[in-house]
Amino acid sequence: MRIIPLLAWFGVAGMGLFCALRAPAGDFAVENRIYLGHDDQPQSESLTVLVGERAYDFLAEPPESTIIDLPGKRIRLLNTAKRSQTEIDFGTLVMLTERLRQRLAEHTDRDFQFYAHPKFHIIHDAGAGKFEFEAQRLTYRVETFRAEPGPSGMYWSVSDWLCRLNLLLRPGSPTPLARLEVNATLAPAGVLPRRVELTPAPRNLIDWLPQRRTLVRSEHLWHTPPTDDMLRRVSEADRAVSEFRPLPLADYLGKRGDE
Repeated sequence: MRIIPLLAWFGVAGMGLFCALRAPAGDFAVENRIYLGHDDQPQSESLTVLVGERAYDFLAEPPESTIIDLPGKRIRLLNTAKRSQTEIDFGTLVMLTERLRQRLAEHTDRDFQFYAHPKFHIIHDAGAGKFEFEAQRLTYRVETFRAEPGPSGMYWSVSDWLCRLNLLLRPGSPTPLARLEVNATLAPAGVLPRRVELTPAPRNLIDWLPQRRTLVRSEHLWHTPPTDDMLRRVSEADRAVSEFRPLPLADYLGKRGDE
């Protein structure tokens, strides 16, 4: 989910570089594109590379990299344009998510209350690898394929943390709690997504008209193992950790909002 330059890396010994770019068994990557409605041009593009027990998320716009350290229970954000970085631990993200859940549950509006503890009617077509999560307020449709338990479990864990992180990086964005509920069902199923569609329920009579309802879809292209170019971007992100200026989280987010 992001793009980084690379030529300086070739100054290192050639054989060492060649070896470093070989992905260990089990590593994989996924290109993600998000579309609004029936548009052919994506609204957002990203790349997620999973190497060992870390995930690297590269966002095309703004140019930002995210390193998810599962054993260390922390996330590092790298602002490529400003050459700055910050860190947030998993515990803080859980606290923020649960605080949101509590506020939604206390709200007098039933729509808000639904998102505190979203419940879905689930339809599963095992032969086609399709899941449908139906609720009065929204519907998810997910097309999947079978995967090994290790990669599948790691992907959904990373997806959860990115959902929680989005709450912090994009104030006012839709609550992640519904997607976390969907992930909780898909994670033990041993599958990975090819396509996800989110359709909100119509809010008025106009929304029932053709082409009026908002449809958000994401498409996912998988690579096993990651390509050499993807692994180079991972190496660039690792190097940036030692080069970019560290900032407190609040300062980093403030400067990020200036872009």
